[in-house]
Amino acid sequence: GHGQVVFLTGEAGIGKSRLARELRAASKAGDFLPTTLHGSQHHQNVAYYPIAEHLERIAASRRGDAPEGEARERLVALLQNRGVRNAQALRTLEELLAPAAVHDAAAPPEDPQARRRRVRDALVSVLLETAEKRPVLLLVEDAHWLDPVSYT
Repeated sequence: GHGQVVFLTGEAGIGKSRLARELRAASKAGDFLPTTLHGSQHHQNVAYYPIAEHLERIAASRRGDAPEGEARERLVALLQNRGVRNAQALRTLEELLAPAAVHDAAAPPEDPQARRRRVRDALVSVLLETAEKRPVLLLVEDAHWLDPVSYT
């Protein structure tokens, strides 16, 4: 009933990823919702890459595999099934999945700090709403490769 955080760090090859795999496997037996984000050396300069990649994965879509509208609809339906009701948070996550499809061209450009707060608030809202229904195991692999925006 209480959130907990474990920060595991160490030299390469000591078994951090193996421990994460074991934790994921054990969490499935405990009815946890396992969620894994991956930092990527090749995407360090892509804002929110680990989050957008995770959203694509849970929407069972890769860019180009399905029409963007279909992937967004699957994502929203899945999150609503997990208990997420915050419409603004859902729209913000849709935007991370397909920014061009959701962006209003007539709207003035958003301040980067305001956008960062909006995305952070949406992620926290979705995580909390999901965790109210079912325990969530959130793993962040290769955090040292996270883009600066996702890291904060």
